Amino acid sequence: MDVYSTKVDDAGVAHLVACPSLTDLGLSMTSVTDAVFEHLDKLPNLSDVDLTANRPVSTEAVLAFEKSHPKCDIEWYRK
Repeated sequence: MDVYSTKVDDAGVAHLVACPSLTDLGLSMTSVTDAVFEHLDKLPNLSDVDLTANRPVSTEAVLAFEKSHPKCDIEWYRK
């Protein structure tokens, strides 16, 4: 699922928890913050997340999620 360059925020991602079979999620250039990881944590089949160009997402939060979810590839950089 790709919601690239939309106004989706953390609350919007919370609704995706109802889709446990979701494997790929494109959140590049959205309004998510570090709080998005509490929702991503509830998606057991997530294997690829694109968080590029989301300035409020911190390096620390990305690294912590990667460490606790080694099978999930996080694409990320700040813009």
